[in-house]
Amino acid sequence: MRLPARVVLAEAVALVTDACLQAVQGYNSSHTHGFLVPG
Repeated sequence: MRLPARVVLAEAVALVTDACLQAVQGYNSSHTHGFLVPG
């Protein structure tokens, strides 16, 4: 049974957003910057 594309997309966005937030929090806890520097 396939899920609607928008449900899959919403789940993916939620996972990516959560991962990004965790990465930013981990970065901020070890650096004084309030933002990530790409690269």
